[in-house]
Amino acid sequence: MRISAALCREQEANQREIADTHSLEHRRNIAALAAAAWAVKAVAAEKREAGDLEPLQKLDEEITREFADEAIAEKNKHAR
Repeated sequence: MRISAALCREQEANQREIADTHSLEHRRNIAALAAAAWAVKAVAAEKREAGDLEPLQKLDEEITREFADEAIAEKNKHAR
């Protein structure tokens, strides 16, 4: 399952709030790092949702489609 950009942004906001308000400095630092990580994941999810895939992702999808097509052809061949 892929994580949506909306979920990533929600988690980023939650972590930023903790980073801004928590009483423990160590926890604030961890939350700030977590927020930054969620932001990176959100950007990737937004690109994916917009259909803007990296070349390797496109290749992976093509290979997956090829295997699926071969499996369907093989199944149809045996069904005759």
